[in-house]
Amino acid sequence: MNEDSLRALIEVHMRGHTYYIEPTTPREQLIQAIKNRIEVTKMNIRRRERELKEQRGILKILYKSLEMLQGG
Repeated sequence: MNEDSLRALIEVHMRGHTYYIEPTTPREQLIQAIKNRIEVTKMNIRRRERELKEQRGILKILYKSLEMLQGG
């Protein structure tokens, strides 16, 4: 993900929050950018954990199918 797409994602996300106040100093902007990146990273981790759980489920089904076919 490049910087522009990350910035766009963060801006869209933050527009949905009425409590968001635009940082005024460069330090506040940096702090906010880091907080935003942390949230995006946490969302990505949760998404990948869900994907991994789905893949584990598929793997179990495939093992059971193979076991049934080999035993039958």
